Amino acid sequence: MFLPFARILRPTPPSLSLADWAGFWVDEHGSRMELICCGNRVDGSYHTTFHPSKGRETFALTGFIQDALISFTVHFAGHGSLACWVGELGRDETDATILRTAWLLTERLKPGKGPATALSGNNEFRRLPVA
Repeated sequence: MFLPFARILRPTPPSLSLADWAGFWVDEHGSRMELICCGNRVDGSYHTTFHPSKGRETFALTGFIQDALISFTVHFAGHGSLACWVGELGRDETDATILRTAWLLTERLKPGKGPATALSGNNEFRRLPVA
C-alpha cells in the first residue's frame, strides 16, 4: 500500500545534536534502520523485508550527516546491489520528526541480460519511540 509523503512544514534548526539523529527509524514499508552517530559520521544497520522469501534481513549502513542533511549507503550483500539515500530532517503537520529521503539502487550486471539497472524512489522515515 502506498502512503503519501508528509510534507516538511517546518525545517529542523541547523544546530542539531547527534541525539537528533541517533536511534531507530522506520519507513512507510516497514524497513527499519538504526543510526549510530559519531561526529559527522553515521553508521548502523538497515533491516528490510525487500526479499519476502528470506524474511527480514540486516545489512550494514554507513554515511554522513551535516546539520539537517544525511547521506548513507547500504550494501545489500548477497543480493548484488548497493543503495544510497540522501535526505533532510524536518517536522510534519503534527510536529513529528520525519526524515524525507530520495534513494538510488544499482544492481550488478547479470549474465545474458542487458546493462546493469538503476532504480530510484523516495522514503519517509519516522523515529521509533525510545523504549
